[in-house]
Amino acid sequence: MHRLILRIVRGDVAPGGLQPLTEGFRRSFAPAALRTPGLIRYHVGVGPQPSETRLVVVTFWTSVDAALTAYESDLEHPRTIDGLAAHADLREVAYWEVDETLLRRSHGSPSLLRLTFGLVVEGADAAIQEELRQRMHLLDPSMTEGYIGRRLVGTDVEIAFVSMWSGVPEGHELGAPVWPDISARYKRFELEVYRPVVSGTPPDGDPANATGS
Repeated sequence: MHRLILRIVRGDVAPGGLQPLTEGFRRSFAPAALRTPGLIRYHVGVGPQPSETRLVVVTFWTSVDAALTAYESDLEHPRTIDGLAAHADLREVAYWEVDETLLRRSHGSPSLLRLTFGLVVEGADAAIQEELRQRMHLLDPSMTEGYIGRRLVGTDVEIAFVSMWSGVPEGHELGAPVWPDISARYKRFELEVYRPVVSGTPPDGDPANATGS
């Protein structure tokens, strides 16, 4: 089973830095990302609305080795591909394994980027991931992309569900759990919604749209 790597960098937008930061990502980060071997897909978002004081950079990689090469063997330092950080304080970076069979992919530009993180005792994560996989294809077509990742946090497991949306689906509030029965089973649950400012797929990224079953 092939596993991809999900990398998420979080930070804070500097006061007055939103516009130059956004322009910088479009002018510098996007071209650099398109030239980076092993990079499959990327999203840069700001939030929460309306303040938009936080920054998130989400990238997907073919392997750990590809990420190691891109970041000069330093995976611990929160940085972006081109080192763009003049208008933001990048404060943390984390990695998850993503089962390639659990992907729904798109090459479009989403209007919302939604991240959820749930912490469970190791051993309980397999059942939750299976439920997420079974339910993901039931979501409204306005969810254009979906990825499920897993990482160890001490003796627990953190499950990440990263999704991109073309808009808010009827009857749903994206700032609330989509499946409350699942989120209630987590020891800790976090939900973040961002406005994407740049998204892209490098030429070597897999062009297939797929949903795991």
